[in-house]
Amino acid sequence: ITNPLGEDFSIMRTTTLNGILSSMSTNYNRRNETAALYEIGKVFINNGHNKLPDEKEKLSLAMYGPKVDFYRLKGVIESLLEELQCDEEVEYKRNNDASWLHPGRRADIVAGKQILGTFGQIHPIITKNYHIKANVYFAEIDMESLLQIAKLEGDFTPLPKFPSTSRDIAMLVKDEILVKKIEDLPRIMVEAFHI
Repeated sequence: ITNPLGEDFSIMRTTTLNGILSSMSTNYNRRNETAALYEIGKVFINNGHNKLPDEKEKLSLAMYGPKVDFYRLKGVIESLLEELQCDEEVEYKRNNDASWLHPGRRADIVAGKQILGTFGQIHPIITKNYHIKANVYFAEIDMESLLQIAKLEGDFTPLPKFPSTSRDIAMLVKDEILVKKIEDLPRIMVEAFHI
């Protein structure tokens, strides 16, 4: 980029990993025992020398903490897919390509024949470079692919035609009358008048 805001912004990013790990590092080094962050941002994928890069919107999730593991992050992803009412059946398949993830703790999120994203534990060498001594779990999901399988039609209840009202009744009663007697009054009235 010709006029970057800083050295970190001098090239277009191909992944959201650096930004979210920097934020996780800040949280970890400020002694936050647990952190969970998300980001929706653009990445740029090279598609040839003389062409403009493809711009893709990505959803990134990252978390660390004593109760955080591979299955906790998988549960968050499943909850997200459930909330979006995704039609497709989603599978989690072993990933052999994402070298920035721990070899035994990485998977692809697959809907039909389409890969929605990748998730797993960040490789310890990378977290060490960010001065994080905790296990960090990360997911990157393609927003366009996710929205293709999501149902975004929600049910809604129309606003009431008339505004709601409430009444507050204040009464002065003699000290010898018990609260229970006042509470039973509506029931007694219904029985007496057969309402």
